Amino acid sequence: MNRLAEIIRKLPGEDVLLIKQDLDEGNIGRLISERLAELELPQRVCPVCNTELDDNAPYVLYFGTGIRKKARFDALDCLKTFISEELE
Repeated sequence: MNRLAEIIRKLPGEDVLLIKQDLDEGNIGRLISERLAELELPQRVCPVCNTELDDNAPYVLYFGTGIRKKARFDALDCLKTFISEELE
């Protein structure tokens, strides 16, 4: 927290107000969750069909409340299947 506190202390007042607005709207939490998902170990297979994935998987889904999760898919049909199973 010391690094973050130091950064905030050095910001102009207008920027601090904008950060406060983002905090109130939930944007900062969402940004942190998305960044944490990016930092997780790479997903190696599609969660639906188990096809091997490379770093350029064409479909990515962020989901969940609180801490958001990230899933990558090799094809649109797998993404649709995953979504329909999550809704059941």
